[in-house]
Amino acid sequence: MFVFAFSDRRLECTFTHDSYILIFLYSKKGVQRYKKNRNYANFSVSLTEKLQKKVNLFVLFFYFRIFAPKYKTPLNRCEPMITITKIFHYEMAHALHRYDGACANIHGHSYRLEVTVTGPVITDAMNPKCGMIIDFGDLKQIVQNTVLNQFDHALVLNSAMVVETHGRAFLQNQFGNIIFVDYQPTNENLLVDFAQRIQSALPTDITLVCLRMYETNASFAEWTPNP
Repeated sequence: MFVFAFSDRRLECTFTHDSYILIFLYSKKGVQRYKKNRNYANFSVSLTEKLQKKVNLFVLFFYFRIFAPKYKTPLNRCEPMITITKIFHYEMAHALHRYDGACANIHGHSYRLEVTVTGPVITDAMNPKCGMIIDFGDLKQIVQNTVLNQFDHALVLNSAMVVETHGRAFLQNQFGNIIFVDYQPTNENLLVDFAQRIQSALPTDITLVCLRMYETNASFAEWTPNP
């Protein structure tokens, strides 16, 4: 739809589409030409075809949002996404199978795990969780049950390491919490594992947005779902 406004010096031609507006400023000559042609459709074509020739002053082109309360568009229907993050600290040891450095040996880290989720904010005033996406306490319990109870103060080893059955039993008896995984227990692979564990335990209306895990104060890996 075109909307026209006249003045002594210019014609303002406003094109509205999907609640955006496109404004052109035309010279007095352009106004006079329009006044001779009252056919909106023909004039709109003429404006497009002869745009460069008819601009004597300048062309101002910009987009901005208008009519937000009046028109429902995909943009103004989008609610802002609110996320919440819970931070966890735990200790874990591991060894990297066939790694070409010191990390091939058993060593440990003080990990910092940040778990970020999103979902609808509860609006039921009668719900004790009103105003929340998920109770931090509930999120803490989920991460505790799915990740920390298994991996905190554990020794995590790649199952590809050649450890005989009696050797594994000895390690279990000696150290207690030893976990053999079918992947290289790097920060990156651990995050993939943790994401699957946490996602499977989250309520259906809650989405895991991001996992960030610091292996040291200066080094971290981050997991996000595929778009």
